Amino acid sequence: MITAVDYIGAIAKKKQLETMFNEVMNDLDLLLTPTLPALPKRIGEEEVKINGKVEPIFNCMVRYTSYFSLTGHPALSMPVGLSKERLPVGVQLVGNKWEEAKLLKIASTYESRHLSDYHTIEPGEQINL
Repeated sequence: MITAVDYIGAIAKKKQLETMFNEVMNDLDLLLTPTLPALPKRIGEEEVKINGKVEPIFNCMVRYTSYFSLTGHPALSMPVGLSKERLPVGVQLVGNKWEEAKLLKIASTYESRHLSDYHTIEPGEQINL
């Protein structure tokens, strides 16, 4: 159970992170990050190894995305290609608060110029993104 003191402390920490990230974004239109710190894993795998350290796959899957759910900044993930193992690779685009339209326009522009045929790629097929 979470105590009232712990809850109030967590809310204060959330506000601090939100303020810090607002300051980072002041001079940026967009922040680009990896969506995941590792390539996708097979369904049912419960752990992932990153830099020699084993961790629960859930922690890996939310590492870069959960931060912006906490700060309230709009974010989206989109494909950018395939790894040498032919697994999908994505990036996360993060925008300023209340600038969802700008974020979606940037993503749409990239998609129309570089991903129009992405969904048609067959395993083993060469791609040029």
